[in-house]
Amino acid sequence: FRTKSSCGGQYRSEVVTYTIKKSLPHITSSIPYNTSCYDSDDGKITLFFDRNLEEYENISFSITNIDNYSTNSYANITQLQDNKSYTIENLPAGNYKLKLIGKYKGNPSYSPNSDQFYYFTIQKNSPVNFTFSKTDVYCKGGEDGCIVLSASGGTENSFEYELNNNDQWIAFPSNTRSVTIKNLKKGTYIVNVRDGNKCVAKIQHNEGGKIVLGDIKNIHINISEPEKPLTITYTEKINPKFSGASNGKIVAKVEGGTLSNSSYSFEILKNGTQTITNLATTEFVNNVFYIIL
Repeated sequence: FRTKSSCGGQYRSEVVTYTIKKSLPHITSSIPYNTSCYDSDDGKITLFFDRNLEEYENISFSITNIDNYSTNSYANITQLQDNKSYTIENLPAGNYKLKLIGKYKGNPSYSPNSDQFYYFTIQKNSPVNFTFSKTDVYCKGGEDGCIVLSASGGTENSFEYELNNNDQWIAFPSNTRSVTIKNLKKGTYIVNVRDGNKCVAKIQHNEGGKIVLGDIKNIHINISEPEKPLTITYTEKINPKFSGASNGKIVAKVEGGTLSNSSYSFEILKNGTQTITNLATTEFVNNVFYIIL
């Protein structure tokens, strides 16, 4: 462009040149996807555009992680994916800004995201974790021990557990966060848990207010059993002094098995049918339990 006087026909300015740039496809929307695990770098974002790329046209992305200022570039893309989209993968969790540039027939194209940034966030699930409680075997040589696992974090569903690093993962009951492992014998059991994305529970510690994951959380759980089998020994037996008397006495010594609060559960039957447990007293002396009737 240049101006010309309407009076004398003389040009009044220098020539001003300008270039009309072809507009790049515009980003209309996006879908960010969380990382599969707390410590994985597999987040992604799918960008949707208002049109496909034309022949001789290409675009490039520059993505900066605002949290740590690392930058990655994706250059000279000549074709979009399905539904006029493009998916950028392998992104760690964080806050990002994207700059979009491109060319048409070798000349720079225009995009609002060339001068202004497109912002998005990749999130992550909380780390997988679990707690446990246990019940030891009640009788010597028994197989009635159990472990109760309670899981949290990750996908919050579809949890599985593994015993003794055997690489055989067993699902929790559907739509639950806890499971009871039954019929266990005396022994030490190594337990781990993972979520629906196969993210395994790991040891957690705090650094600067952030959770940092360490080694796999292989918890060793010891299921014990009584040292001795349950036995009953009659240490004293006194018959009634005369017919119809009620001054007889029986003292039973109970050892082994599983004590609960220094006591055993017991029942006394007369003639095999009549319950007379209420007539008995008990003593716990030198770690030995006595029933006195």
